[in-house]
Amino acid sequence: MQNTQRLKLLPFLGLLLAFFVSCSLRSADKNTLFLSARQALWDEPESCLSELEKMDTLSLREPQKAELRLLSEHAYLRAFSTLPADTMSGRLAAFFGSHRLRPLQAEALYLNAAEKDLMGMPEQAMSRLKQAEQIIDTTSAQHELLGALYYRMGRISESDMLYDIANRYYEQALRYLQSTNQHLYLASTLRDLARTTKNISQQQRNDYFDQALLHAAHCDTSIQLNILSYKIRYERPIDTLALVSINKYLCNHLNYPRAASELTEYYIDLAGTCRLGSHAYSVALDSAQHYLNLFTPDTIHMDWSREKYHYLHSQLLHLRHHYDEAERELRNLYDDRTRQLAADGKARTFAISQQYDVLKEKEATLERQVKLQHAYLIITLLLLLILLSAALTVMLILRARQKEQARDIEINRLQTEIQHKRQLLRNTLEQRIQLTKELQNTKILAHKKKEEVPAWAKEYIDNSLFSSAEKWDEFQQQFNLISDNFLISLKDEYPDLTKVDIQIIALIITGLSINDICILLNQSKNTIWSRRLRIKTHLKLTADQQLDQWLQQKYEAHF
Repeated sequence: MQNTQRLKLLPFLGLLLAFFVSCSLRSADKNTLFLSARQALWDEPESCLSELEKMDTLSLREPQKAELRLLSEHAYLRAFSTLPADTMSGRLAAFFGSHRLRPLQAEALYLNAAEKDLMGMPEQAMSRLKQAEQIIDTTSAQHELLGALYYRMGRISESDMLYDIANRYYEQALRYLQSTNQHLYLASTLRDLARTTKNISQQQRNDYFDQALLHAAHCDTSIQLNILSYKIRYERPIDTLALVSINKYLCNHLNYPRAASELTEYYIDLAGTCRLGSHAYSVALDSAQHYLNLFTPDTIHMDWSREKYHYLHSQLLHLRHHYDEAERELRNLYDDRTRQLAADGKARTFAISQQYDVLKEKEATLERQVKLQHAYLIITLLLLLILLSAALTVMLILRARQKEQARDIEINRLQTEIQHKRQLLRNTLEQRIQLTKELQNTKILAHKKKEEVPAWAKEYIDNSLFSSAEKWDEFQQQFNLISDNFLISLKDEYPDLTKVDIQIIALIITGLSINDICILLNQSKNTIWSRRLRIKTHLKLTADQQLDQWLQQKYEAHF
């Protein structure tokens, strides 16, 4: 019966096992897709986007959906240098932060910083980048993200003309990018290091540009020509014709609008060397206007590009003899720059105050931590002292108990020994009394006077009783030995007691009756009773007090 039930359960267990295996396989497939997309993100962002489009979003959990969206936006930024119009980088950063997914949160903050940078909000972009810098683990394998993060921080600092700060960020970016194969970032970082680094020789600057060109060889033509144009610009003497040729190629063939600003400057300078009203003068002005119009798309988000555009436009208006418009353009440029500097000053002041508040908070936190550590140390020491005191107290108590137990054992042993000796003494006395009684009842002593008693019987009786001083001294010595010199103490306390009184007291404490005492002392009852009364008088007892009871209590109290 049991085997039949087990056989019925086998199909159910098989289905359950198949379900778990299919779930694990689907999970493994998802992880594999995420891994392949992550690997293609930095090298081939467009193929990363195509990999992510293949993924089934219905079977994903919320964190996986969020990571899919993050990878998609990051690949879009890498492929097209911009973010989707419906970007969710801010919400993704908050989501990953609430789920304590710190690497993904840092990546989302980087994307959000790129969004703010593209929207012309460098302060907010730098704030997001600094948050990502604090979150990301520098010991992890995310060197591409760290390099991109520091590179963007350098570009934002350079746009604010903070070249020294930008240079430090570029150096940090280069440190992380050198362990990767991100040739575009490496080329751009080396190019910008060559541009922003001060107090270096021309040879060192050329080395930077040459390394940048080596990495740019793995990228498209635009970055190579851009680096080459910067290298020519920093050379002495400058090869102007080569620089113009490169910028024309970048602008006309590769749609690189930033190169148009260099061409605009060149034709404005060329017009200044031509005779006014000549054909060459007109051609130079027309070429300058043409390239200035091509430069316009680069002024959408970059402050310095807008400023340069207005400056070149004012120069062009001046060459066309529109002096009022040129002056108005320069005045607007001056006012915009003044407002920008004021806004930057406020923003920097606010940032410095925030950093100061953060530092003060960190200082207060450190002080609290130090105080807590001191408190913990004091509490620990107190606990140790309490534990040591408790351990010492327990040891002393245990030692005292051990001593007490040893003393009790010794007392019990002595009491047992004394009781045993006392019993032996009593037994000896009782034997003497019994033999004396038997002897007195024999015909040898019956109805005979003392002088008629045989010598041997008289000698036996004298040896058995306390008629001689020697026998009494022997008994008294044994009694004091087992009673801790009770008789001596009693004699010292009551000096009126006689030797006979001490004898009677010893025999009473031994537990003998009046008859036995009479036998041992060879005295009559009347004599013993009279001696008992005299003992009570010497002990200062009242008539109501019992001599036997009082002596027994006194004897027990002696111990």
